Amino acid sequence: MAVRETIVDGDNIYLAGRAGVWRSNDNGLNFFKIDAGFPSASYDQDTFSLSLDKKYNRLFAGTRNGLYVYSFATAQWQNIPFGATNNEPVIDLLQIKNRLLLFTQQHCYSSSLETQNHSFSLNHSVLTKRADRNQPDYCIFF
Repeated sequence: MAVRETIVDGDNIYLAGRAGVWRSNDNGLNFFKIDAGFPSASYDQDTFSLSLDKKYNRLFAGTRNGLYVYSFATAQWQNIPFGATNNEPVIDLLQIKNRLLLFTQQHCYSSSLETQNHSFSLNHSVLTKRADRNQPDYCIFF
């Protein structure tokens, strides 16, 4: 599996890449795929970024098929619609205090982490200068 993102949180390790999202709860000795509610097509499982929200016990995944949130309480992924198409590829995720910033090739969206409805609003236009299509450079205009 080509790994694009790694989060280490105590004994838990989360990996994201072309094969979706995987988790280890034993310091990396064993990994299992967390895919209940995730897209079934391999192409749509391609995950670019992860963000762990420890306060509300959830994991966000930015995929080729949009944004998903994993609830550890229900062990389920749920798609979070945003923007005009609701499934634009999410290139990167960034948590700043109580906000989650979501980056696509063209835009930056923002949502409060204090709510469960995950309503994303368009905050900024993003100009990307790509030497490598898989690793965009961001210029954010406020």
